[in-house]
Amino acid sequence: MPEQRGPWAATGAGVDSRLVAAGWPVRTGFDPMTLRAALAEPDEFCVEVSDPAALRLAWRGAALVIGWARPQDWWCVEVDAVCEAVAGRRELLGMFSRLGRARAEAGVGLGETLDDVAALYAVLAERAAPAAVVRALAEAWVEVGFEPLRVGTCEDPLTGLTSAAHLRTRLAEVYREAEREGGSVHATHALVVVPTGLDGVARWDGLLRRLALGECLRSVFSGGETLAGLGPSVVVGLVTRTPLLAAMVEALRRRLIEVATGTAVRGETEGGGARGAGDTVTGVPGDGEPSRVWVEGLPGGLSEAYAVLEDLAR
Repeated sequence: MPEQRGPWAATGAGVDSRLVAAGWPVRTGFDPMTLRAALAEPDEFCVEVSDPAALRLAWRGAALVIGWARPQDWWCVEVDAVCEAVAGRRELLGMFSRLGRARAEAGVGLGETLDDVAALYAVLAERAAPAAVVRALAEAWVEVGFEPLRVGTCEDPLTGLTSAAHLRTRLAEVYREAEREGGSVHATHALVVVPTGLDGVARWDGLLRRLALGECLRSVFSGGETLAGLGPSVVVGLVTRTPLLAAMVEALRRRLIEVATGTAVRGETEGGGARGAGDTVTGVPGDGEPSRVWVEGLPGGLSEAYAVLEDLAR
């Protein structure tokens, strides 16, 4: 088997000067895009996979670049176990299960845990972690991380999205409040619609994409908005109409593209202009598949609003 190579060198020889200048392995200001650029020419950035200590150092470096939140908390004994298993070409699934449990017990989120393992496989010059490794890691994390949530909630603990039933309940509350206040729901609220682009996608890949989609939505709509999955094909957010809504939809579009492509996206409007509500926006939820993100107006009555949800779910 040929030697595996990755973007971080275990010694000073051949290491990009930008790493040294940034204080590698603690790279203040070292952008994740540099890591992706390094992956384009992996032979120039190598790590000796047979050395667990060198692999651990390189893995930690890549994890910090990708965005590990607390550098002092990255190491745990399970990290060493994974490095030794990789270096010794031993069975990995048990090691990653233990790592997933350890991360959950330490309060590390599932997204950050998955990113951490993605950093390891970047070091190994792999395009992505094997599906079996990701599954072992995630299932172990879920077993521990979701234990406090077993009291019952309307949210999907993986994606943070609520159920369609909860969305209908929230709509009913909004319409009752508007009737009491003598207002119009159409003027105060709207639906932000995001097709998932998951038709024909394998179940496990689809789960990972929905996780990423939920994280994108929550990063933009982080307040009291109700974000719900309407079946496998569409996600809907019940949001308040504010002057910032169009800008938030545009920010969501950019975030979806950045997550899917690893490329920063500039706004398409000049001078701070924003799209109007109801305009269609092209987004990319995964693997370059086109999708639309748009604002759907709410009708005058609750029964008509339920009908809109049924149409969107088809």
